[in-house]
Amino acid sequence: MTDQRSLSLVLFHAISRKLRLYDELTPNQARAILMEALRLLPDYRIAETDQSHILKIRSEEGLEFLFNVRDAIDSLLVLHREYRELSDPDQAEN
Repeated sequence: MTDQRSLSLVLFHAISRKLRLYDELTPNQARAILMEALRLLPDYRIAETDQSHILKIRSEEGLEFLFNVRDAIDSLLVLHREYRELSDPDQAEN
């Protein structure tokens, strides 16, 4: 299994690289960014479930867990908005 710190770095760089491309971020764009980043993880398989906001993630070791992508999307939207406000204070006033 890959080191968790390495996995975190993969996710961070994949997500942050994409976020810089957007002035405004929609929930659909945030979901696409998250899905693309999760699929980069080498030891994990991502599967959709019958609930659109729940993903099933399975490791090569057979461990399996559910991931609420809606919560991650909401967090990503907040982080993106706050980053934009901090990087461009004039935009925060609008």
